[in-house]
Amino acid sequence: MNLIIVDGSYYMFRAYFAAKFEMNNSNGEPVAALIMFLRTVLILETAILDPTHVIIAMDCAPSLLLRRAEFPEYKAQRPACPEDLRVQFGKAEEACKAFGWQCR
Repeated sequence: MNLIIVDGSYYMFRAYFAAKFEMNNSNGEPVAALIMFLRTVLILETAILDPTHVIIAMDCAPSLLLRRAEFPEYKAQRPACPEDLRVQFGKAEEACKAFGWQCR
């Protein structure tokens, strides 16, 4: 068994701030960070590691709420997630599942 665990939140933020272009889907929703994120994971999966299992770890709202309840200062110094990136996180989870990757 060859398992890789990807910090999905890190790669989504990295893709968002690295994108030198804007791209929207047919509904006008932003997807540039999503596409760059998926490309990165596909490169990890196919060209580099050839895993039998892929797990994408996302720092999503439920986990943030739990962490903030236990530790109110958790990421308190960080600015809020940009709205045009936030909407791409839900699509990232859907896309990961479509590729057969576990997304948590």
